Amino acid sequence: MQKHLYALLLALAVALAGCAQKTDDMDDDTTPPPGGDDDGGEDDDDDETPGDAGVLKLGTMMPLTGPLNSIGPSMEKGAKLAISEVNAANLGLRIDVVGHEDDGTVDTTGVPNKFNRLVAGGAQVIVGPCCSGVTGSILDLAVQNEVIAATPSATAPKFTTERDNEGFFWRIPVNDGIQGRVLAELMDTDGATDVAIIAVNNNYGNGLAAVLKEQLTGAHGITIVADERHDEGTTTFSTAVDAACGKDPKAIALVTYTADGAQIVKEMFSKGCLDGVKLYGSEGVYDPASSIATQAGKDAEGNFLVAGMRGSAPQPGNASTFGLKYKAAYPAEDPQLYAAESYDAVMYAALAAVKAGKTDAPSIRDAFHAIANPPGQKCSEFAACAALVKAGQDIDYAGHAHDYAFDERFEPGTGLFIWWEVQADGTMKTVATGKSA
Repeated sequence: MQKHLYALLLALAVALAGCAQKTDDMDDDTTPPPGGDDDGGEDDDDDETPGDAGVLKLGTMMPLTGPLNSIGPSMEKGAKLAISEVNAANLGLRIDVVGHEDDGTVDTTGVPNKFNRLVAGGAQVIVGPCCSGVTGSILDLAVQNEVIAATPSATAPKFTTERDNEGFFWRIPVNDGIQGRVLAELMDTDGATDVAIIAVNNNYGNGLAAVLKEQLTGAHGITIVADERHDEGTTTFSTAVDAACGKDPKAIALVTYTADGAQIVKEMFSKGCLDGVKLYGSEGVYDPASSIATQAGKDAEGNFLVAGMRGSAPQPGNASTFGLKYKAAYPAEDPQLYAAESYDAVMYAALAAVKAGKTDAPSIRDAFHAIANPPGQKCSEFAACAALVKAGQDIDYAGHAHDYAFDERFEPGTGLFIWWEVQADGTMKTVATGKSA
């Protein structure tokens, strides 16, 4: 398996403007997206007739449980918001949802069965899974079944560098080949030395940790004293923590997920390993809602254990606009990491279907670059973009997560990141933007 300096930008924007769940309806405890409660479920009105492209059957797979359950529901809501806007536009395409699945963040055993369930329901596009571990478990299925898997958040480089997905795997975020360099630059800028890396033992953790290690030692001349792994889904981190802390590191980089990162910090604190050690984290532990601070807890003096922790995360392109959309639909909450990417994944698929005039996955795949990249008129709302396409004009959809061009591997060829820092009060603050490498 999306933060974005959303917390800061959303606060400004709102001031200016005023689970394993499987269901085809909007959540009962949330406000429906603008345009009604239509997210393409089977109970929708029969009088809405699809136009030129027809009906696109779509499913989602988000981390509603597991280490990233703090962002999964928001990601799913981002996708639902896009589905509602597409259907409300009534411009020749209707999205019917075949199911919303929980990928469990790290459920590599169960996810293939859930993916197949969506395929059996007729899905041509599946938004998800969330993370690299579970995404790696379904890529062959996507190619074999000719179903597009559009991940909002799986960033392991090997998915595109070591295999040909025949255009049935779309990666909306930037891969970790860039993030590893950005995080290494931050650590070098801070003067980090004698670094220990603790990463989750899956495609995400191993891929990003490898890039980070290579960049720290090669490009920056920083010594790595330990490079440890913890298993997916574990609740025990003592082995990795003992091995890393036993090397007397001066800095520790956590390449894992929010809940796991919090438990690792608690384990380090209990063993006296936090004193004088600089903490760093990848975007997997970044959470604008500051849940890592609350989960890791405080010391006896009331100080958050992760105060001062720094790291990297993708820089959103149009956070304030998306934030207003999201808040209008779900007033009680702010969008979390990768909610915008989930929204954009639906939009790319929908606009490609309009462009193709068909809703089968191969036709959507073949039309993708024509609506996602220059040349073409910039647009960012489905109704406006689809109207241009139906009028015969070329478009360049400017996503709410970013507006980078996609390469031949169906992923951004470049990208920008932020540097973040946990403040004394536990909140996360963006301390630098526009970081690339």
